Amino acid sequence: MASSLSTAVLELPAGKMPLLHEGETSQAQLRQFEVHAKNYFSLKKVAAADHVAHVIGCFRNFRVTDELEIESERAAALALDFKKFMDKIRGYLLPSDWERRLRQQVNQRKQGTNETFTKFATAVRSANSLLINTPSYVDDARIRTILEANMVPDLIDDLIDDDKAVGESDFTAWLNIVKHIDDKRLCDIAAEERERAKRERNTSNTNDERPAKRNRRDENTAPSSSSTNAAGGKRCPKLTEAERDLLNANHGCTKCRVPFVAHADDRDKSCDFPAAAGYKTVTRAVIDAAAAALTAEQRKQFGVAPAKTKPVAAVLDAAAVAATGFASADEGDVDDSDDSSDNESDLSRRVSEPHLFWDFRMEGPMSNLPIHLRGLIDDGAHLVIIHEDVVEALGLRRFRLHKPQPVSVAMNNDSPITLTEYVKFRALSTDMSYETNTVPALIAPNLCAPVILGLPFLVRNHIVVDHEARTAIDKRTNYSLLDP
Repeated sequence: MASSLSTAVLELPAGKMPLLHEGETSQAQLRQFEVHAKNYFSLKKVAAADHVAHVIGCFRNFRVTDELEIESERAAALALDFKKFMDKIRGYLLPSDWERRLRQQVNQRKQGTNETFTKFATAVRSANSLLINTPSYVDDARIRTILEANMVPDLIDDLIDDDKAVGESDFTAWLNIVKHIDDKRLCDIAAEERERAKRERNTSNTNDERPAKRNRRDENTAPSSSSTNAAGGKRCPKLTEAERDLLNANHGCTKCRVPFVAHADDRDKSCDFPAAAGYKTVTRAVIDAAAAALTAEQRKQFGVAPAKTKPVAAVLDAAAVAATGFASADEGDVDDSDDSSDNESDLSRRVSEPHLFWDFRMEGPMSNLPIHLRGLIDDGAHLVIIHEDVVEALGLRRFRLHKPQPVSVAMNNDSPITLTEYVKFRALSTDMSYETNTVPALIAPNLCAPVILGLPFLVRNHIVVDHEARTAIDKRTNYSLLDP
């Protein structure tokens, strides 16, 4: 049986005709055979009419030789041009569906999470090259579409955000741009894996650490500083000069390494050293995040300037909040009396307008199908913000902000909150005919709507909002978000 044969050996001697021996033959081998023979014809200046006569004796495969031993078959083969002759050879040696299989490889090959874009693209293009001179062969424009469709989601998100990549029309230049974007993606993955391995090692070291020797003094005696913290874990690394300077400049304790604490100047500190597991080096970012979380009273206590926060929108009426399915107003705050006059009703219409909401769909690793959500269009918000419940429900990948974002809510006297994580937000219209560009959406708890679509969303998607006409239209495509 054919399946029991070993792989055929293909000889490609320099300056001579190729030789294909007995065995299972692939389209890749036949393409090599074909190219080598053409190079020989060109080198030796063999006339086109003689191409088949030169190559017909180069097969040592019984499925070819047996067929060509028949005089009528041999005569018919010699009458063919070289291309049609090779098609005939493929009919002898390859499965009947070889072209369909290769076409599937081109269209369905997926990029692996840890696979480089270069390796992925090379595999797709190599499979496509084996389809040259067949109806299934596709051009560079189609290959680009196939590569974009089968990239890993993180890479396509980064690609959409890169204006240079989106605007590049030259295929080779586009491949180089995507390679650089993918290299950064893989570096981020490697960094995350190193961090995870480091945390696991620290946890393992903490668990394997032998219990500290018993203090020979009475157990009621206060413990002194030792190589373990109060929890019995391995102590964190020694403070560097840079860390010590940061803590001293920001009312920080050099033992527990927390900035802005009242006991920073105490001689006998009752706090503990941090555990080694999960220890974070004291950096300017750590100090800034701690400062951003201070209350107004604490800022006054430690002499910290008021935080420069930007309000992220939105005064929402109770009905609008309830309609989103998220946190609603306290019913006790709603006046449901019916003694208002027509004049008061007219006044109400003049002092407020209904919010602009966009109903859309969003998908994630935890959802089998896109789920329906409602987003508040807010061109007064400088951020895009997403409710943490949505992130959890969809299983969206979280990313750490390089610089935490302290934010406050309009007309709110409470202290600002600090947002530290974001997701890559991309939405589909409910009719699935419109897809937004990807923007970072900061994760926030207790948000008044599933998503607040602030200025980054509107700018990146070229959305023009007409408040009087109550429209939000993508000026590139004229797609209306509020009236599709």
